Amino acid sequence: MNIKYIYRALVSVLFVAVFSLMTACNTGIESTKTITLSKNERKSLSPSPEEKVLEDIVAPPLSEWTPGIPFVISDDRAAVVFE
Repeated sequence: MNIKYIYRALVSVLFVAVFSLMTACNTGIESTKTITLSKNERKSLSPSPEEKVLEDIVAPPLSEWTPGIPFVISDDRAAVVFE
């Protein structure tokens, strides 16, 4: 009977030791350094001159549309649909 108790005690200690070590695993969040952008990456994020020009061009909202305003169809296949 003493062997049974010793075996159970060893299994219990081993169980506690294994699970205490597993909880100490590092997920990577704690050790990740601050991520910074290089100068080239910051330049690529800034708007290009074309984007700056296009910021001022805004289409009128749908509520301001009126019948009779002409529009251009640039695709020949789409022109067949509207004729």
